[in-house]
Amino acid sequence: MNTLKYTKNSTAFLKPVCKQFLFFRLAVALIFTVPSSFFYVNSVYAQKPVIIEYGWDYPDINKLSKRLDSMQHTPFDGICFSLKPLVIDAFDTVAQKESYFEYDKLASLKWGKYTNNYLLLFGFSKTGGNWFDDKAWQAIEHNMCGLSKAMLVGKLKGILFDAEYYYSNQFYDPWTYSEKQYPNLSFKEVQNKVRKRGSQFIQSLQKHTANFTFLSIWLTSLIVEDLKYGPIEKARHALLIPFMEGVLLGKKNTVKIVDGNEYAYWHYKPSQFLSSADYLKKNTIALMKTARAKKLATGVTIAQPIFYDGLIANQPDYEKGVPYLQRWKWLEENLKYSIATASSNIVWFYNQKIDWWQGKVNDTLNEIVTNSKTAFLAPQKNSQLSKQKFKLPTCENVNSGNGYYYYTDIKKPMETGDIAFTYTWDTNNKKLAIQYKSRLPDVAEIYQNHTLVSTTTPSIAGNVIWLPNFVKGSISILCKYQNNMEACGLLVN
Repeated sequence: MNTLKYTKNSTAFLKPVCKQFLFFRLAVALIFTVPSSFFYVNSVYAQKPVIIEYGWDYPDINKLSKRLDSMQHTPFDGICFSLKPLVIDAFDTVAQKESYFEYDKLASLKWGKYTNNYLLLFGFSKTGGNWFDDKAWQAIEHNMCGLSKAMLVGKLKGILFDAEYYYSNQFYDPWTYSEKQYPNLSFKEVQNKVRKRGSQFIQSLQKHTANFTFLSIWLTSLIVEDLKYGPIEKARHALLIPFMEGVLLGKKNTVKIVDGNEYAYWHYKPSQFLSSADYLKKNTIALMKTARAKKLATGVTIAQPIFYDGLIANQPDYEKGVPYLQRWKWLEENLKYSIATASSNIVWFYNQKIDWWQGKVNDTLNEIVTNSKTAFLAPQKNSQLSKQKFKLPTCENVNSGNGYYYYTDIKKPMETGDIAFTYTWDTNNKKLAIQYKSRLPDVAEIYQNHTLVSTTTPSIAGNVIWLPNFVKGSISILCKYQNNMEACGLLVN
């Protein structure tokens, strides 16, 4: 196995964003004297990590047509954009004219470096979902057919579906259920209708192309949290579940469904990233009603988000008490763990008060995104990355590495500590050997391709775990200790 070792001090590339920042550089060096996360990455990485940008700075088709050639400077792999300045509502009952979809402009776009581009689609309308209105759904299906053709003409990767309801009149929230909204109709009756509409919806979207990704920012993650406090019919996104079930039942095999996992905005420790794919998949399957839908739900993957304004606390509502310099560390570590644990291989970067497309981004942020992504890429000939020195393992058959402590206090998120354990992966015998250092964890969890496959009681002599089914992907080792401490090691094959 040819492996590459990635490590760097997380502050080595931080550039001053203001004069005051210069005075903190020495403090930063003292705070972060230990290496950041260690990743073992195969020289031919299974899938290239993809980072797409979605923010208040999203461009429309006119901006793209005029400025796409000058927008090649960002570290992203894709752009989330709209056809018009206002993003189209999925359940708008006005059938759009063909001119709305801007097929000629889409066909003329020269994307350059951007190979993973998504059309924005808001999952609501001012008049609700209109689930029982056949005439309204003729218009909805017409519009979705138009977007299908737009994806084909523009050579787009897919649709980014934002289902969170933004209008003030909650009566027209398509995802809630109440007797006022649906008089004389039970929750089950409404569910059944919404499920059918979900199938109609995806069938219209795949009329012209069935080779795309449907990335829904919310899928089941919000419902799962709401179910902790009440029955599903009281959940804010209760009807999103039958809608997505209908989407699964109506889609063709080539359409990929991705859960955007927006709750990961505020993750601050490895276990949250490592468990999210397994957690969401199990709950998605459990929430489906039919056996076929449950089977199809096993194919749903997750994307991981980065919420820049939230982690940096650009407004008081987002303040978590994290010191300013630690916020940059938090952002960097979250980005690397997002890349490493997104089972869809997609990370979506969300921002509100910056503009990537006009270059209004400081160097610190630009380099954090760039360096975090390139750490997962195989070095290419004549590339800057290929000139870096990597430590190769002494034996091609065995991959060895370290797991590091993480102090999981929200006010010092992802602060890396000393070596907690070492591990060795034997590719021939499919055995993972773990040797613990100064203290034994309470439990060791093994994730195989983002799914929890083993829970082990640690031993002073160490543990050997046999993973006979592992061929390609990632193995993650998560050790949990008392006092809210964790240690993590990651192997990508």
